[in-house]
Amino acid sequence: ISVPRQMDERHGVMYTAVNADGTVNTNDIHTMEQQHMQMQAQFVPTFVATQPQHAAPPPQAQATQIPHPDTERNLMINFLPLGYTSEMLRGLFTRYGTIESCKVISDPTTGLSKGYGFVKFTTAQEAQSATQNLNGAQIEGKRLKV
Repeated sequence: ISVPRQMDERHGVMYTAVNADGTVNTNDIHTMEQQHMQMQAQFVPTFVATQPQHAAPPPQAQATQIPHPDTERNLMINFLPLGYTSEMLRGLFTRYGTIESCKVISDPTTGLSKGYGFVKFTTAQEAQSATQNLNGAQIEGKRLKV
Protein backbone atom coordinates (compact mmCIF):
# COMPACT_ATOMS: atom_id res chain seq x y z
CA ILE A 1 0.00 0.00 0.00
CA SER A 2 1.34 3.44 -0.81
CA VAL A 3 0.22 6.62 0.91
CA PRO A 4 1.09 10.16 -0.20
CA ARG A 5 3.44 11.54 2.45
CA GLN A 6 4.38 15.11 1.47
CA MET A 7 4.95 17.41 -1.50
CA ASP A 8 8.38 17.49 -3.11
CA GLU A 9 9.51 20.22 -5.54
CA ARG A 10 11.16 17.80 -7.94
CA HIS A 11 8.67 14.96 -8.07
CA GLY A 12 5.39 16.39 -6.88
CA VAL A 13 4.17 13.87 -4.28
CA MET A 14 6.52 11.64 -2.31
CA TYR A 15 5.13 8.30 -1.24
CA THR A 16 5.61 6.22 1.85
CA ALA A 17 5.30 2.49 1.35
CA VAL A 18 3.33 0.84 4.15
CA ASN A 19 3.45 -2.92 4.58
CA ALA A 20 0.31 -4.91 5.35
CA ASP A 21 1.30 -5.01 9.04
CA GLY A 22 1.56 -1.19 9.16
CA THR A 23 5.37 -0.89 9.14
CA VAL A 24 7.12 1.51 6.72
CA ASN A 25 9.11 -0.09 3.91
CA THR A 26 11.81 2.42 3.01
CA ASN A 27 13.27 0.23 0.26
CA ASP A 28 10.26 0.76 -2.03
CA ILE A 29 9.99 4.56 -1.74
CA HIS A 30 12.44 5.29 -4.56
CA THR A 31 10.78 2.69 -6.83
CA MET A 32 7.34 4.12 -6.12
CA GLU A 33 8.50 7.67 -6.94
CA GLN A 34 9.80 6.45 -10.27
CA GLN A 35 6.51 4.69 -11.01
CA HIS A 36 4.60 7.86 -10.12
CA MET A 37 6.74 9.93 -12.49
CA GLN A 38 6.22 7.40 -15.28
CA MET A 39 2.47 7.53 -14.74
CA GLN A 40 2.53 11.34 -14.92
CA ALA A 41 4.55 11.24 -18.14
CA GLN A 42 1.84 9.09 -19.76
CA PHE A 43 -0.72 11.85 -19.26
CA VAL A 44 1.39 14.77 -20.53
CA PRO A 45 0.06 15.74 -23.96
CA THR A 46 2.61 16.07 -26.71
CA PHE A 47 2.20 18.71 -29.36
CA VAL A 48 3.78 18.55 -32.75
CA ALA A 49 4.66 21.91 -34.25
CA THR A 50 3.69 22.12 -37.87
CA GLN A 51 4.80 24.71 -40.37
CA PRO A 52 1.95 26.73 -41.86
CA GLN A 53 1.21 25.97 -45.46
CA HIS A 54 1.61 28.95 -47.76
CA ALA A 55 -1.65 28.37 -49.56
CA ALA A 56 -4.05 31.17 -50.33
CA PRO A 57 -6.40 31.95 -47.43
CA PRO A 58 -10.03 30.99 -47.83
CA PRO A 59 -12.17 33.48 -49.76
CA GLN A 60 -14.10 34.69 -46.69
CA ALA A 61 -10.80 35.72 -45.02
CA GLN A 62 -9.96 37.97 -47.97
CA ALA A 63 -13.24 39.88 -47.89
CA THR A 64 -13.01 43.40 -46.49
CA GLN A 65 -15.18 44.29 -43.57
CA ILE A 66 -17.78 46.92 -44.35
CA PRO A 67 -18.06 49.45 -41.52
CA HIS A 68 -21.44 50.22 -40.03
CA PRO A 69 -22.96 53.30 -41.74
CA ASP A 70 -23.27 55.22 -38.44
CA THR A 71 -19.52 55.01 -37.76
CA GLU A 72 -18.78 56.97 -40.91
CA ARG A 73 -21.41 59.62 -40.14
CA ASN A 74 -20.72 60.12 -36.43
CA LEU A 75 -17.75 62.33 -35.50
CA MET A 76 -16.06 62.84 -32.15
CA ILE A 77 -14.58 66.29 -31.65
CA ASN A 78 -11.81 66.64 -29.04
CA PHE A 79 -10.18 69.70 -27.43
CA LEU A 80 -13.24 71.94 -27.39
CA PRO A 81 -12.97 75.14 -25.34
CA LEU A 82 -14.50 74.96 -21.84
CA GLY A 83 -17.28 77.43 -22.64
CA TYR A 84 -18.39 75.66 -25.82
CA THR A 85 -22.05 74.58 -26.05
CA SER A 86 -23.93 72.15 -28.29
CA GLU A 87 -25.45 75.10 -30.18
CA MET A 88 -22.00 76.57 -30.86
CA LEU A 89 -20.73 73.19 -32.08
CA ARG A 90 -23.76 72.81 -34.36
CA GLY A 91 -23.12 76.27 -35.81
CA LEU A 92 -19.50 75.36 -36.53
CA PHE A 93 -20.36 72.11 -38.38
CA THR A 94 -23.60 73.10 -40.16
CA ARG A 95 -21.77 74.55 -43.17
CA TYR A 96 -20.54 71.04 -44.10
CA GLY A 97 -23.95 69.32 -44.25
CA THR A 98 -27.18 68.43 -42.53
CA ILE A 99 -26.67 67.51 -38.89
CA GLU A 100 -28.80 64.76 -37.38
CA SER A 101 -27.58 65.27 -33.83
CA CYS A 102 -25.01 67.34 -31.98
CA LYS A 103 -23.93 67.22 -28.32
CA VAL A 104 -21.15 68.75 -26.25
CA ILE A 105 -20.44 66.68 -23.15
CA SER A 106 -20.47 68.94 -20.10
CA ASP A 107 -19.78 68.64 -16.40
CA PRO A 108 -23.12 68.34 -14.57
CA THR A 109 -22.00 70.44 -11.59
CA THR A 110 -20.28 73.32 -13.39
CA GLY A 111 -22.08 73.18 -16.73
CA LEU A 112 -18.74 73.68 -18.51
CA SER A 113 -17.66 71.58 -21.46
CA LYS A 114 -15.52 68.54 -20.67
CA GLY A 115 -13.64 69.31 -23.88
CA TYR A 116 -15.31 66.92 -26.29
CA GLY A 117 -18.53 66.39 -28.20
CA PHE A 118 -20.23 64.47 -30.98
CA VAL A 119 -21.73 65.49 -34.33
CA LYS A 120 -23.72 63.08 -36.50
CA PHE A 121 -24.29 63.96 -40.17
CA THR A 122 -26.93 62.52 -42.49
CA THR A 123 -24.29 61.19 -44.93
CA ALA A 124 -20.74 59.88 -44.67
CA GLN A 125 -19.61 62.37 -47.36
CA GLU A 126 -20.72 65.33 -45.23
CA ALA A 127 -18.90 63.93 -42.21
CA GLN A 128 -15.75 63.39 -44.28
CA SER A 129 -15.90 66.96 -45.58
CA ALA A 130 -16.25 68.33 -42.04
CA THR A 131 -13.33 66.19 -40.85
CA GLN A 132 -11.06 67.40 -43.67
CA ASN A 133 -11.93 71.04 -43.08
CA LEU A 134 -12.09 71.24 -39.28
CA ASN A 135 -9.48 68.76 -38.07
CA GLY A 136 -6.69 70.94 -36.68
CA ALA A 137 -8.75 74.16 -36.82
CA GLN A 138 -8.15 76.63 -33.97
CA ILE A 139 -11.15 77.68 -31.89
CA GLU A 140 -10.61 80.08 -28.97
CA GLY A 141 -6.95 79.08 -28.72
CA LYS A 142 -7.61 75.34 -28.87
CA ARG A 143 -6.71 73.09 -31.84
CA LEU A 144 -9.62 70.74 -32.61
CA LYS A 145 -9.13 67.05 -33.27
CA VAL A 146 -11.98 65.57 -35.34
